[in-house]
Amino acid sequence: MLRIDFDVGASYLGLFVRNLAIIPISVATTSLLSTHQLHCQPGAQPLFTGLTLAVAPGEVLHVAGHNGAGKTSLLRMLAGLATPAAGEVRWQGQRIQDGYDAYRATLQYVAHQPAVKAGLTPLENLALAVSMAGYRSSRAQRVSALETVGMAGAAQQLCERLSAGQKRRVALARLLVRPASIWLLDEPLTALDAAGKRLVTDLIGQQVARGGAVVFSSHQALAWPDTLPVKRLVLGETQQDQASTLQRAAGAAEAAQECVA
Repeated sequence: MLRIDFDVGASYLGLFVRNLAIIPISVATTSLLSTHQLHCQPGAQPLFTGLTLAVAPGEVLHVAGHNGAGKTSLLRMLAGLATPAAGEVRWQGQRIQDGYDAYRATLQYVAHQPAVKAGLTPLENLALAVSMAGYRSSRAQRVSALETVGMAGAAQQLCERLSAGQKRRVALARLLVRPASIWLLDEPLTALDAAGKRLVTDLIGQQVARGGAVVFSSHQALAWPDTLPVKRLVLGETQQDQASTLQRAAGAAEAAQECVA
């Protein structure tokens, strides 16, 4: 069970999915990243079925849902790190398997675990991450990235001495040392304080302003500018929840029609 609805101030794009029936609200004309009839079943019961969605340049998709609903599984499928039981992940309309190396070059994936090496400094961690992706970065670029995420003062400290929130900031700094048109962020708000959450909002806003796309999972809501197109996908819903969503979507659509009139 899942749904796609929209945060306050978001534009009405995407799909609402109920059971296996797909009810189009409206579809982005040019999708950068999309799925077609995606099916996830790691065990006896499926986590989600028939998931078809599209994220266009300049859009944000917030993936929500209870623990075990399939948020991480979905992001790993979008990154090409997990194989769906059925269906496809598409990049610019083509299956990601048909050009995976080119696809990987266009995306940055930050997992739930920050993947920061404890025995390295933040500067060394950034250098390693860029190198493993097959790219190069200057020390000035890495220092600038750490300054942006508020970690310049700890750039030379071993990461084993950093707090969980500081490690999360180092992981987020990876987004800034290698440009990518697609960001996939799994629980990027974990361990962050209020200032850190504002940082995530700002980084996502800057990525969208550049024409990039962002898919992130989180249990927490963020405050978005009215001009930022944010879609919200909720995994693991009940029939009652879905009916309520349809009612809200119908009301919002009616209000939008009145505004146009």
